Amino acid sequence: MKILEENSISLHNSFHTIGELTFIGLGGSNPTPFNTPFELSEKKIGESIGTLLSKLNSNRKIILVSHAPPRNTTDRLPGGNVGSEALERFLGRFDLVVCGHIHEARGAVQIKGTLVVNPGQGSKGQAAMIMLDDKTTVEFIDV
Repeated sequence: MKILEENSISLHNSFHTIGELTFIGLGGSNPTPFNTPFELSEKKIGESIGTLLSKLNSNRKIILVSHAPPRNTTDRLPGGNVGSEALERFLGRFDLVVCGHIHEARGAVQIKGTLVVNPGQGSKGQAAMIMLDDKTTVEFIDV
């Protein structure tokens, strides 16, 4: 864990570039019926992502690391889709979105050229290995 602590970066509402990859981060979630402690309005989510994207070099792969999933992706619950509408509007601007929040919606979906991956519930050992080669591949694993 020492390595993670020494090299960790908070990506919330910021970005970090490593080589040809740019990581954008967004913590919290879109509004829920549970009024959880770290909820952002759809307007705030849209403004934050729009501002970050306006600062980026489009020659790099853009990866969004977000707690909340974009709506109509890996956000399905028995009552319907619950992801962020603001994030959904930005699909096509990211190469990859790695998200969580909806533990039951583990999976991957490609929409408008953006691959959205929900690796599942980490506390149950669920994860995903994502290889960003010429052809991006996803392997879901249980550790």
